Amino acid sequence: MCLLPLTVFGANGWTVLLAVLVVLPAWLIGFATPVFGWWSITSRHFGIHISRRDAEWMLAAGMLSTVPAIVINSLISPILVSFAGLDATATGTLGEGLILFASAPIGEEICKALAVLALSHLIVSPRHGFYVGSTVGLGFALLENAQYIFMALLGDYSSIAYFFTSTLRGLSSIPGHAMWTGLSGYAIGCWLARGNRVPTLSGTAYLSEDANATWVLYDKQGNLLPDSSRSTGPSPQMTRLLGRHRHHAWPMPITPAAGLFFAIAGHALWNGSSWGVSLLLSESDSV
Repeated sequence: MCLLPLTVFGANGWTVLLAVLVVLPAWLIGFATPVFGWWSITSRHFGIHISRRDAEWMLAAGMLSTVPAIVINSLISPILVSFAGLDATATGTLGEGLILFASAPIGEEICKALAVLALSHLIVSPRHGFYVGSTVGLGFALLENAQYIFMALLGDYSSIAYFFTSTLRGLSSIPGHAMWTGLSGYAIGCWLARGNRVPTLSGTAYLSEDANATWVLYDKQGNLLPDSSRSTGPSPQMTRLLGRHRHHAWPMPITPAAGLFFAIAGHALWNGSSWGVSLLLSESDSV
C-alpha cells in the first residue's frame, strides 16, 4: 500500500523517498529473519554455538560470493551463449534458459562452495560444515534478493511487482540457497574430517579441535555456575524426530565433488522449472 504512490504517480522525489523508507526496513526485517531463526534452531537443537563475529563472517562471505557470480551470469556466460548463436537477453528463449538452468547454478554454487572453503577453519565436523554452508547460502540470498527487489521497483506496477517478488523470493530462494550450499558444506566437512586441510585465512576457530568439548559458564567472581554446560550434540527432540524418519532418509554426499553436484542439480531443477513454467504461461497467453 505504501508503494502505491510510486505506481500511480510515477517516480519523483516524494514517491522515491517513500519507497526507500518502506523497502529498506522491509528487506532488512523480512530477509534477515530467516537468518536469525536458523541461528536459533541450530543453537537449540543442533548443539552448534558460535560467536557473533564468526556468524557475521559467514554472512559476509556469502554476500561477497555474489560478486563473481554476477560477473559470470551477467558478462561471461552471455558472451559464451552468443558464440553459440543464441540471445541470452531475449525472454523465453533457449539462450535465457541456459543462463538460468546452467550458468547460474554452476557459477553460483561454485562461488559459494569456495566461500565455504575459505571458512574451513570454522568447520570441525560435517555437522558444522552444513551449518557454515547454509549460513553462507543465506548471506548470498540476502544480497541476491536485494538485486531482484531493486529491479522490481524499477519496472511497471512496482508496488505489485515488489509484493510478489519479495514474497516468492523469500519463500523459495532463501531456504533454497541455504539447503544447496549446506549440501556442499556438509561434504566439505566430511572431507576435512578425514584429515584433509586447506590454507586458511585465519588461524582461529570458534570451537576447539575437540568437537565434543564441554562448554561451561562462570560468574564474574570466577565461580562455575551449576547446570551451565552447553550441549554440543543434537537436542533430544531433534534426535527423536530424526530417528523416527531415519528409514526415509537419503544418504548425504561425503565428497566435495558429490556435494557440489547435488547443490548444482537442486539449483538447476528449481531455476529450470521456474523458467519452464513461465515459458508455458507466456505461450498460453499468446494463444
